[in-house]
Amino acid sequence: MRSEGYSSLSDIINWKYKDIRSLLENLSNRPANRGGQQFGEKKIKELQALAWFLTDRSRRGLSFDLDLYRQEANQYISYAEIDSEIGNDEAADKPEKFKYMNWNKWEESVYIYLDSIVGKSGAPLS
Repeated sequence: MRSEGYSSLSDIINWKYKDIRSLLENLSNRPANRGGQQFGEKKIKELQALAWFLTDRSRRGLSFDLDLYRQEANQYISYAEIDSEIGNDEAADKPEKFKYMNWNKWEESVYIYLDSIVGKSGAPLS
């Protein structure tokens, strides 16, 4: 990855899930004498999960604790997949007007709505 200009962890913050797959598949298709390398499905998913983890930690102002990532690596693979399926470009529907009879559904809808909107720093408003 260093040959492609990615030399530090901060270089992959906000890296899109599909862009990671695209780059690694392109590198896998290159001949070895032109910088080609083989990346299997597992390596692609691990890099996608690492990028998701670092982006999430950065948005929340937390340190990049790689030991934490290593302990739950499979969980972060799932989070990255789910996040890519949701599609951050679409905002959820605005919540209904508040009614005390079903406040718990309303509360959940507010959280989902705020989670679908990204602020100036790239962090969800939730």
